[in-house]
Amino acid sequence: MKKVISTALAAITVFSTVSAFNTSATSRITAQELIDENFKDKIKVEDFMWLYGDYGKQYADNKQGYIDYDNGYVNFYLVSPESDIISLEFYGSEYFSELEDIVADIDKDLQLIKSNTHTIDGVYSCEIRCTEIDSDTAKKIREAVDDKVINFKYQYARAFFTITSFYNITGYPPYPYGTIDYNTNRKKLRNYIEKNNINADIASYSYGETDANGNLVQTLYDEAICVFPLENLTPTEHFELAKNIYEETGLIPEGYSLDINRGVSKEIDLTNYLNGDANCDQKYSIADSTAILQALGNPDKYGLSDLGLFNADSTDDGLTVEDAVAIKKSLAKGL
Repeated sequence: MKKVISTALAAITVFSTVSAFNTSATSRITAQELIDENFKDKIKVEDFMWLYGDYGKQYADNKQGYIDYDNGYVNFYLVSPESDIISLEFYGSEYFSELEDIVADIDKDLQLIKSNTHTIDGVYSCEIRCTEIDSDTAKKIREAVDDKVINFKYQYARAFFTITSFYNITGYPPYPYGTIDYNTNRKKLRNYIEKNNINADIASYSYGETDANGNLVQTLYDEAICVFPLENLTPTEHFELAKNIYEETGLIPEGYSLDINRGVSKEIDLTNYLNGDANCDQKYSIADSTAILQALGNPDKYGLSDLGLFNADSTDDGLTVEDAVAIKKSLAKGL
């Protein structure tokens, strides 16, 4: 789909790859929880796949839509949960076959994806994917590969989203795709405004001009046609206006948009993993049991890091007193 792009949109807010989310004393968060945290200040919209025309229905599975308003632009976020990933790096391509056996023995639902490239130092890489890879499975894989890997990262609660930012949500090419009829879409839009008594006007911009916000217009078309409301509308009202135009005219807004693919996830670097190492000091001691009890008693002050939580959770049910007791019992046995 062709897009009309404004350079001013380059500064649109982009989320960090890991949100600030307290997981102390809880089981690991899900992709949906991470989505909810990152998009809590956005407006959730239930009906949005019309933006994708004929492909909308088949494309809608597991997708979620959000909108907000930023300096004259309505931002639409298309969000979807993604599979969990374990990424590995190791020396020597011959380790692939051994790794395949390890993965198959642990969980046959895991998908091992080999990389076709390697570094000049002979470092090979691969990914292990599954809809959900729980902490226990990740630990089993990490312990099975032991010192064979030089990098081991575990990503869960993964979600990706695309930001599409519309100037007043509406903006259209001057002619139907595949034609050079410069008046068809313009007539459709003007007829819609007049027929529905919409308080709006049509503004056309050519490449190199500035729009009403003073932003430079860069367009893949000879010009862009924008429906320009003459009254203040909320983001939802802007969105509904575009939807109503689509339902009556079949025109999908394509103008002044910038698609950005971004992701949110939780990532734990398990390259130097040590089971039970709650305080992440690379030692297994009674201090780890103490750190767990402190985190349970006062998580705001003594909360463990994501790696510490992963190391300490011995039963994949979140941080509990049993995890601290397990460390004491293990040390008492000299294990």
